[in-house]
Amino acid sequence: MYLTKAHFTFFVNVVYHLLLLLYWPAANIASLFNKKARFFVSGRRGNFARLKQELELKRGGKKIAWFHCASLGEFEQGKPVIEAFRSQYPEYQVLLTFFSPSGYEHRKNYAGADYVFYLPMDFRWNAHRFVKLVQPSVVIFVKYEYWYNFLHELKRAGVKTYIVSAIFRKEQIFFNPFVGYIFRRALRCFNDIFVQDKKSQELLSTIGITNGICAGDTRFDRVAAVAAQPREVPVLERFAENKVVLVAGSTWPQDNDLLVSLANKHEDLHVIFVPHEIHESQLISLEKALAGTVIRLSALLGKAGKGQHIEPFRHVIVDAIGYLSSLYKLATYTYVGGGFGAGIHNTLEAAVYGKPVFFGANYQKFAEAKDLIAQGGAFSVATAQALDDLYVRMQQDKPVYETACAASKNYVQHKVGATSTIMQHLQEENFL
Repeated sequence: MYLTKAHFTFFVNVVYHLLLLLYWPAANIASLFNKKARFFVSGRRGNFARLKQELELKRGGKKIAWFHCASLGEFEQGKPVIEAFRSQYPEYQVLLTFFSPSGYEHRKNYAGADYVFYLPMDFRWNAHRFVKLVQPSVVIFVKYEYWYNFLHELKRAGVKTYIVSAIFRKEQIFFNPFVGYIFRRALRCFNDIFVQDKKSQELLSTIGITNGICAGDTRFDRVAAVAAQPREVPVLERFAENKVVLVAGSTWPQDNDLLVSLANKHEDLHVIFVPHEIHESQLISLEKALAGTVIRLSALLGKAGKGQHIEPFRHVIVDAIGYLSSLYKLATYTYVGGGFGAGIHNTLEAAVYGKPVFFGANYQKFAEAKDLIAQGGAFSVATAQALDDLYVRMQQDKPVYETACAASKNYVQHKVGATSTIMQHLQEENFL
């Protein structure tokens, strides 16, 4: 029998729902042993009942703009658009959803949203029920979220739907000539796709999607806003004053090995470690590895708060979340972790302050990292010796250091503005 597109679509739909049906019980089993999985499951129990109750209490006939982010990183990327939308359309209420616990658990009390919930699993019946209950007037997804049933339900309901800061690569399934068809259908549910770069826009055009708009990456707007009003940490500001300071953010054990080697070799260098995960065993291991005096931020703040004498120390380990993006401003040099694992973390948070950015070898999937290297603001190091050589060179050659600082700052400054582009386009869409 000849296999038509309709047959193929039906088959992929069945497979997609079967995978979802398997994923949910697997998550329930994992929740018995894994804290993140436990949040993932428990956070979705009674989701619809709680959402209905909150809407009845707070909505008062107002229109809703629904923003969806996969996790915390995407939230930070979407936050400039959320805040600009609230400012421009104060008559709207904002519903914010997350797929991952790492987003929801950290931002469930976000003051910029009227409602914060987990996204229900992407079953067709869930999508229909959710859209019918919320009745959003406009929907904005952030970067990577292409939930098939939600997108089709929104299209059927006639809701204008957008995605911001999207980025595409030719190896993604959308561009596969054999199985990409069904996933391209999901992309066609968006009224507009705001992409980060021209390459993404051109890739979309190769599969017949012509509503890609090159707006840029809203992360630049976000880091610029944070840098304009950084969190004040007086005790660390005093620590960094008149010192050579390396702020190492989102580090993993492999990153710390390089940094400890560097710190132990150069007595003039002071390091502020901000580990990606705060586990007691890893903190103890890091403390033991560092030659010289090291103190945790919690202990430092405790002593300062009690007015106690704080003895001299060389390094600080930040054992709390929420500080990193502001601490980079204290740096002479910055190091961004993750480059010896799945990939580096947010280099823009460091670059915005106009300081050299160092990271490990695995950065190839990150356009901003490659751009920063090309422009001379960032440097990849594969070994402890490479990091040491780079540090010595920067310390001994002031023009090299100053050139790197200027390159980082200029790169970010020239990329700011995606949020304004997006908001202007939404205004022209007149979805009100």
